[in-house]
Amino acid sequence: MSRIAEFARASLEETLEQVAFAPVTVLDDAFDWSEGDLIWAEIALVSPIAGTLVFAGPRATVQPLAADAWGGGTDADPGAAFLSEVANIIAGQLLANLYPAREPGIGLPIFGAGARTVSRDALSLCVDVDVGRVGLLIELDSQAPLAPSSPIYDATEGVV
Repeated sequence: MSRIAEFARASLEETLEQVAFAPVTVLDDAFDWSEGDLIWAEIALVSPIAGTLVFAGPRATVQPLAADAWGGGTDADPGAAFLSEVANIIAGQLLANLYPAREPGIGLPIFGAGARTVSRDALSLCVDVDVGRVGLLIELDSQAPLAPSSPIYDATEGVV
């Protein structure tokens, strides 16, 4: 398992357990990104890694998680707020864990709905929570050079 996968998995488990008070099991099964009822939050990873992080789930799974996390808050769409917040936390933790000496740079969450296309090289995690399954998708910019200044190169271990 790559360092990115290890840190993403750990961050996803920890965040969901703390934010949604949900027991979490990361599965070996693939998450179904083609499902039409998905709602998702997407965050650009700006530095030190260039790419995209998406946190998603079917609306029927996300809404109860959001209610548990926010206690029935006042957001017009608690599912969007929940997905955006969890994606933001995971993106920040992932970058901080991979590169503790570098300042993480991430974009603002973008909320959307519907199926997602997943590239062949993407990291996709599927998580079972007590109300269903959610997914985490990380796609790195394939144009990044593999050099010591590159965000996906670690001088002690080579490619992350």
